[in-house]
Amino acid sequence: MAPDEALLQFLECAGREVLVGFNAPFDQAVLDRALREHLGVRLPNPWIDLAQLAPALLPEARLAGRPLDDWLALFGLRAQSRHRAVFDAYATAELLLILLARAGAQGLTSVSQLRAACEQQARFSPGGGAGAAEAGGVGRAAGRGSGGEALAGRQGSAGSVPVSRGGPR
Repeated sequence: MAPDEALLQFLECAGREVLVGFNAPFDQAVLDRALREHLGVRLPNPWIDLAQLAPALLPEARLAGRPLDDWLALFGLRAQSRHRAVFDAYATAELLLILLARAGAQGLTSVSQLRAACEQQARFSPGGGAGAAEAGGVGRAAGRGSGGEALAGRQGSAGSVPVSRGGPR
């Protein structure tokens, strides 16, 4: 498949959903560069970075700045094959489900609350980070969107998971 066609399919899949990734600024930069180069557009979707959200929700784990593998191990999860898009996306989606449950238990039930937690974590983390960078991704997860609507995501590539504000499809 040609890059232009693949990117158009990605844009169609992502729609206007919130995208989720671990170290999301990396995924965002790769996608933005490819979209500008091949289609002359930018991805407008908001992002949630699990590398920021996880330590914000679980500071007692003392894993801020640690790789995805460390967070997966904390919850007894393991990616079948790391650094392969489908396996990283699946592992990221599993971590997202756990973190959404934790967030809900802490009263964080909207996209804006999750993004604020990411941004606060980024401000207090060594090296900062984009936290909840602006930009798009794909699994099914549960939670609430910024307007109180149900969140759902679809498993996607490159370890990114778009989260839908409209609930399961």
